[in-house]
Amino acid sequence: MYVEDFRKLSLYRRSLDFCYAVYRFIDNNAMELTSEEKLKIRKMVARIPVAIAAGIGQTNMKIRFKRLNTAKGLLVELEMLITELLRESRIKYENGIELSYYHGHVIRLMNSYFGWISKNNNPKISD
Repeated sequence: MYVEDFRKLSLYRRSLDFCYAVYRFIDNNAMELTSEEKLKIRKMVARIPVAIAAGIGQTNMKIRFKRLNTAKGLLVELEMLITELLRESRIKYENGIELSYYHGHVIRLMNSYFGWISKNNNPKISD
């Protein structure tokens, strides 16, 4: 069975870009965030590309979807945390916009990838 090279897929590359953007975000807002928040955000964002790579490289479809859903759950959780920090005015609006940009790309690519693997790996039943 053919397994895709996760390094070539834009989903993985964009998740790394998102990871780097979050690291820049933490550096730019070091004074506004507590050390616990910084650590929590770093741990969350570091797990996203790992879960995506593990999902893409998996041949078992049930495990593939589970790993990709883990990454998607982390993205949603991180988005809620960033939104809360923006609402409390603890971080700059411009930094939140940059994260939203990368986050949106990763979510769209993930949804596209879910559709692609569902379409390509479920054979159509012909009459």
